[in-house]
Amino acid sequence: FPYRRDEELWLFFEEQLFGAPHARIACAKVLENGSLDRPQTVLECPYHLSYPYLVEEGGELYMLPESHQNKSLDLYRCVEFPSRWEKAATLVEGLECADASVFKRPDGWWLLASMRTSGGSSLSEELYAFRSEKLAAPGWTPHPANPVAIDVRNSRCAGKLFEIDGRLFRPAQDCAGGYGKAVTLHEIVRLDEGEYREEPRATIPAKALRGLATLHTYNCAGNDIVIDGQVRRLRLAAAFASIASRGGVCMPHRRLRTKGADISLLRALAAGYYR
Repeated sequence: FPYRRDEELWLFFEEQLFGAPHARIACAKVLENGSLDRPQTVLECPYHLSYPYLVEEGGELYMLPESHQNKSLDLYRCVEFPSRWEKAATLVEGLECADASVFKRPDGWWLLASMRTSGGSSLSEELYAFRSEKLAAPGWTPHPANPVAIDVRNSRCAGKLFEIDGRLFRPAQDCAGGYGKAVTLHEIVRLDEGEYREEPRATIPAKALRGLATLHTYNCAGNDIVIDGQVRRLRLAAAFASIASRGGVCMPHRRLRTKGADISLLRALAAGYYR
């Protein structure tokens, strides 16, 4: 998730170190040459954290990370940017929610999240909505029509909601062909206490982006587009080294890297959305 502060671009992301039992939230500044500065830990709990959704309200910066293993949605307030945060409220408790996204509308604050119910569905099949008068308030009210969507193609959120010309758009993962096979930009055409309805406007398949196997988030910060997905990397030399070692031969090996995703293509695929 990108965030601009004092004309600097920062990235907040899930970080799981090799061998660690769960992930934490970290951040890094984007340098002028486009590379990342050294990551620093932002938030760490005794359970998995991911999807650090950032939102501002009343001059304060808040973060709503995913913590489905703890069966809670906890909102944190930034005390000292970027690494000191304190818990502000538990918005939803006792439910296993994934990739929650919050946003403000004229009638109050809304929250959208996919959720695993007692029926044993995955975290990518059902979309639930909640509402509150205030952001940092406990016990948000569930939408009476929950789940507002039951479709593996659009239930799981994939980035921050944003508006263009008064139209509200929600990035969502299309997991029909597997987890994160595409991201679809949906326009929310109706959202009130009686109904939720959205329409797909543009789809960005992971396979269309050079080097990507999956695509999980799509976020904008000004003219910058940030995506997150999985990259396949060839390790043929390592495989040969493994085979040779069985025969008593020691071979040096190195990791072969692939090129990153083609961001210009990403913009082109989303052109229908921008028009």
